[in-house]
Amino acid sequence: MNPQHRITRLLLALTLGTVLVESPAWAANATRTQGNFAAVDALDVTGCLNVYLSVSPNGATTAFLIYSVWDVCANVEVAFGVGLIPNTAFTVSNGSISAPKTRATLSVTIPPNSAWFFSEGLVGTIDLTFVRTGPYFRSFIGSERLDDAGISVATHGSWHETSANVSGTVLGVAIAEAGSVIGSSKQRYIELIKK
Repeated sequence: MNPQHRITRLLLALTLGTVLVESPAWAANATRTQGNFAAVDALDVTGCLNVYLSVSPNGATTAFLIYSVWDVCANVEVAFGVGLIPNTAFTVSNGSISAPKTRATLSVTIPPNSAWFFSEGLVGTIDLTFVRTGPYFRSFIGSERLDDAGISVATHGSWHETSANVSGTVLGVAIAEAGSVIGSSKQRYIELIKK
């Protein structure tokens, strides 16, 4: 699956259901986020190591990071990590939510497992720089509602992304051939639980 589809699944959301929230028959949990994101799906210089990584907003002080490094020649996972990192580790120039991003950097040290981050295999530093290339540009705005077993989840969101060149290393693995994107999203998510 390409990074655009992976990041789309992670980042879409925003709510419709204001009428339902006002009803006394429902309890609601609402979340809003807004911010920048980046994703890369790459091979190293040997062509054996496949690196997938995405980073996206998670509130005011943290970002959500997920990555995997897979040895396609040996068919074995080399590293996997998922969890929260400080949002200062991920910076994007041209920070307007409505403007295409031009450059992003991700610089973070992955510790062994912590309260907010789970990792397996290689640990160390991730240092990546994304630079907008175009002409690929994609945007979306939409809504979705799911009802099942007394729970209703309403999401609504908008995002846009543009193609980017990426350079750097992930846990010592140098990025060579890659597809990557940088972009922005606004999202609101409401979970309604029937009383």
